[in-house]
Amino acid sequence: MIDPIGIPKHSMNIPAQPTEYCLEIYESSFVNTPVQTINSKTPFLAISIGDYVDPAIWREQLADDAGRNWFRVRDLVHRVHRLKSHNTHQIGILIEAADNPMHWPEHPNQ
Repeated sequence: MIDPIGIPKHSMNIPAQPTEYCLEIYESSFVNTPVQTINSKTPFLAISIGDYVDPAIWREQLADDAGRNWFRVRDLVHRVHRLKSHNTHQIGILIEAADNPMHWPEHPNQ
């Protein structure tokens, strides 16, 4: 049986489960270990290729931070896992060095 928008009815009978969110930041390749992982019970804001990122909270994790204060999202990947107890939405972002896009002052704790 198919509903009015073309989705098979049996796929709509999946019981709702809580979702956990995971943002993984990669510096040079998705094959490498992420430089930072941030877990949350609430979704992250939308992230797109070309977005600028201020790494103030995880700068010390970067391999070579020589004065890099901003990064741009070069690529991203979404992974959704369904486990017995919950769902997981993983977002991996691959970053590259970028100039301060708005010439904002740097983070006050730096």
